[in-house]
Amino acid sequence: VPPYIKAVRTPLSYGGVNSVGLKRRGFSHNQINHILDIYRIIYNKGMNTSQALEYIEEEVSA
Repeated sequence: VPPYIKAVRTPLSYGGVNSVGLKRRGFSHNQINHILDIYRIIYNKGMNTSQALEYIEEEVSA
């Protein structure tokens, strides 16, 4: 399970970003929103890993 990702159900699946844990570790609201955006791209847009990373580099990092 990736860091700060909630694991749910059997069989295991990802249930979103653990924003409470991120807040407790001192992440800002903007940083958490940025992580949420990246999570959605990786896990909800239906792209493979290479496509998601390319999209993030082009669109999110700009």
